[in-house]
Amino acid sequence: MKSNSSFPTQRGMTLLEVLAVIVILGILAAIAVPTFGSLISTSKDRAFEGHAYQLKESAVFYQQSLNRSPPASVTYGDLLKGSMLEPIRDPYSRELFQEGNESYVQFSVDGSISVCLLGYTKRICTAEVGADSSSPDQPVPFQKISTSYISPLVKK
Repeated sequence: MKSNSSFPTQRGMTLLEVLAVIVILGILAAIAVPTFGSLISTSKDRAFEGHAYQLKESAVFYQQSLNRSPPASVTYGDLLKGSMLEPIRDPYSRELFQEGNESYVQFSVDGSISVCLLGYTKRICTAEVGADSSSPDQPVPFQKISTSYISPLVKK
């Protein structure tokens, strides 16, 4: 049997229900956006730390490949010229490091390795204790490299 109703049944949401959904989505967005912001910052820090590891590993390989006595330090430019490293992209500025970048890896006579990575806005290097701002950055011992050593780059 057919229904005698001439009006079809309409299903939908009321204005109050739509507003409730919008408010809930707004609350979720307010919670998610800061979380994603810190995740992005953390991932950039980890990428920068990874570049320091990459620089060190390339420098060790470069030093082993030399047919002469190894240098006390290897610069980023040496590694590019020796085809031991592809150009590094700064995770903060998204720019490629130029060949003249002053990052380097230092080898000590006791076998320890230290790294100084200088990006466009950040660095993994330490200033010498008690030194003025014009003194050169000191490399961080490889075993201590972590995101806690990332600091803003101060232009000299």
